Amino acid sequence: MRYKALLMAAGIVSASALQAQSVEDGKKMLYYERYNSAEDILAKSINADPNNGAAWYTLTQTFLAQDKKASADSLMNAAPASLAGDPLVKIAKGQLLLMDGKKDEANKLFDEAIGSVKKRDQGEMMIKVARAHVDAKEGDTNKALALLTEAEGREKKNPELHMTRGDAYRKLANGGAAIEGYMAALSADGKYARAPFMIGKIYLSQDNKTAYVENFEKAVEIDPNFKPALYELYYFNYFRDVNKAKDYLEKYIAASDPSPEHDYIRTDLMFVSRQYDEAIAQAQQLISAQGANAEPRLYKLIAYSYDAKKDSLKAKELMTTYFEKQPEDKRVPKDYEFMGNLLQRFPGEEITAAANLEKAVALDTSAVEKTKYIENLSNLYKKLNDHSKEAYWMGEAYKLKKDPTNTDLYNWGSAHYFAKEFQKADSVFGVYTAKYPDQVYGPYWQARSNAAIDTSMEQGLAVPHYTKLIEVASKDTAKNKALLIQSYGYLAAYNANVAKDYAKAVEHLDQILVLQPENNDAKANKEILQKLVNTQQNRATGDSTQGGNTDKTKTDGSGGNRSSR
Repeated sequence: MRYKALLMAAGIVSASALQAQSVEDGKKMLYYERYNSAEDILAKSINADPNNGAAWYTLTQTFLAQDKKASADSLMNAAPASLAGDPLVKIAKGQLLLMDGKKDEANKLFDEAIGSVKKRDQGEMMIKVARAHVDAKEGDTNKALALLTEAEGREKKNPELHMTRGDAYRKLANGGAAIEGYMAALSADGKYARAPFMIGKIYLSQDNKTAYVENFEKAVEIDPNFKPALYELYYFNYFRDVNKAKDYLEKYIAASDPSPEHDYIRTDLMFVSRQYDEAIAQAQQLISAQGANAEPRLYKLIAYSYDAKKDSLKAKELMTTYFEKQPEDKRVPKDYEFMGNLLQRFPGEEITAAANLEKAVALDTSAVEKTKYIENLSNLYKKLNDHSKEAYWMGEAYKLKKDPTNTDLYNWGSAHYFAKEFQKADSVFGVYTAKYPDQVYGPYWQARSNAAIDTSMEQGLAVPHYTKLIEVASKDTAKNKALLIQSYGYLAAYNANVAKDYAKAVEHLDQILVLQPENNDAKANKEILQKLVNTQQNRATGDSTQGGNTDKTKTDGSGGNRSSR
């Protein structure tokens, strides 16, 4: 484990050097998120004084801040027996138990730690126990708040108390109370840059750009070396102002521990600055220097650069290498989106492109991003004339959108229709009709869908929808003339051929002729049907001398004749 190497390295350091850096220096490095420096300083402190409980506790917090719980567990297991009663070591061990879900064992150690110190020191212990509850997924946030309230009497000027309270409320998704906690921390210590930084993080989660940038800038103003805020400002400007981003990046690097990561970020900034050839050259140099240890994302950066240079073939080649080298669990949704977009440019690769976009959808947690990938997918399937999958993904997009439009519904339903999934089309356009009752599109496509299901008209499935369409379309006969003629024609055909209500069929044909007097088909069909009406009327009055064979003529409602069934 890394901590063992640190302790061994510390053994060769002179006593004067060990004394030069203390646990407080380690805490300071932890506060600045300079974790390597914190680990080195604290390991040396432990080597100099193995019974320094504060050093063991702070090194544990350093590991946990990096999600290195295994290292924290190993560290606590290596603590000497002489520290068994140390309150800070008990809190550190209790925190690890709490993270493992062993609440009762953890709380026992917490109570022992608080009870083992003098009353004047209990407030500090309570803050640390509260921190353990806030940071652990299994922690009791309300208990943490109760402990902080109890500790406040003696620790009111301790910014950590207020910061921990702010973090507790943030965990409870109470942003307003969290901000109050952070502001109290800044009041307790005007140089506490983490306070405005955390306020900025809350506003960042709300996408309030003005507020979060203002607070990140305030953190840097308070403490120019506060690395976390410098990084956020670099990242914010990365998409907006390359020169400002570069300035913040250099400040961030100067305030950080040395790391190969800095070379990657600088290379990435070359890409953003549209220095594509320079970015490719720098990334290739890093790959050459680091060999098998080179970060896979360097290949991705080169791929993006070639893509920007309109060299899709090289971009695809480099992304393929990236996928080979980057473990699947470390890939991000954008990787699959980019690969999907690249593959669409190569004939025959469309299905693989779609598979990549589907992975992006599955991985991303943002509804906005998912919707973007899904719309890309539905467009791709449309180009492939796979209307069924096009319709499926349009439906998924509709469900995700916060405020879907009538156009979204229309496109979804019509895709089902052209996929010959008429029942599904009817369902979607049923939603359209309910949501937009004054528009013709819902009943029109419901009518067409049901007509496609009931091709013989025997079930009359389309009749109520054509009737509804007439009701809506009649509000503007000039605009909807064609729809009305189609609707009256269908109803005329249904009444003539299925319902055998020839008088009703004639009424519908008359309505066509009002809209379009020159419609010869309607005239011809009306003449035929009128004879049948007359025959029915004569039969009803007992006059059998007139009439015709009602089974010989069929109308389709548009004026044409259909052969006898």
